Amino acid sequence: MRVVVNTGNSTVINGNNIVGNNVVVANGRVYVDGIEQFPREGEAALPIEIHGTVGGLTVNGSNMNVSIKGNVHGSVTSEGSVDCGNVNCDVRSGGSVNCDNVGGSVFAGGSVNCDDVGGSVSAGGSVRHS
Repeated sequence: MRVVVNTGNSTVINGNNIVGNNVVVANGRVYVDGIEQFPREGEAALPIEIHGTVGGLTVNGSNMNVSIKGNVHGSVTSEGSVDCGNVNCDVRSGGSVNCDNVGGSVFAGGSVNCDDVGGSVSAGGSVRHS
């Protein structure tokens, strides 16, 4: 399991304020710019909730769902479900997709619930978008 989040501003992960450009979650541990930050003693790294705008998001691990309380400037690729604000490029998910506006296309193994989608929508489940 591995999550990579590129961000140029302050990001909140599990209630902890982090400033950095590269956040990686691998094997239950969180690294920011290559320095291990979490889990701290007695603290679990998962689930992950990110508050802030990110450059892009890649999630490897089908049981790993990530929630971004902000926008994504690039693309989102996830084996699990995706929940986020606006996405400037494509969203590819093995699970469901729930986001605001998507500038590109949406490809989901589950259902899709988005506002405006600039490209096409392909889903294994139901599709709802305006």
